Amino acid sequence: MVATLGDASVQLTATITPSDALNQNIIWSSDNNGVATVNNGLINFVGVGSATITAEIDGISATCNVTVNAATVDVTGIELTPDNLTLTEGDTYTLSATILPNNATNQAINWSSNMPSVATINNGVVTAISEGAATITATTAEGRYTAT
Repeated sequence: MVATLGDASVQLTATITPSDALNQNIIWSSDNNGVATVNNGLINFVGVGSATITAEIDGISATCNVTVNAATVDVTGIELTPDNLTLTEGDTYTLSATILPNNATNQAINWSSNMPSVATINNGVVTAISEGAATITATTAEGRYTAT
């Protein structure tokens, strides 16, 4: 089972065979309570990592492997500084792009120049090629936010 931290709890069900067995008392346990706890089969996700949930009765057990991933933090914007720049042919300058919020899961940035014959961009480094004006754009990986 794969879950994300913050997901709702999950109820596991253990079936005792035969159904009329004298002992119906299932003992539930987690081998990593820092990741997932279990109470009467109800799993609560408490941290990132892996845990094995065990249901045991009379020395017979069944397990469920649980992996809990970190919650995804969505990108809400991008900032680019400076917002205006003058370079001489052959000069380079490293722009500073910040994904918002700072803890967003996907920090990738796609760079582009509308006039690569005037200025190119590579991983935030602008290179002045020739006289003219160019607009450098930083775009978030999912393409929803841009800054120029």
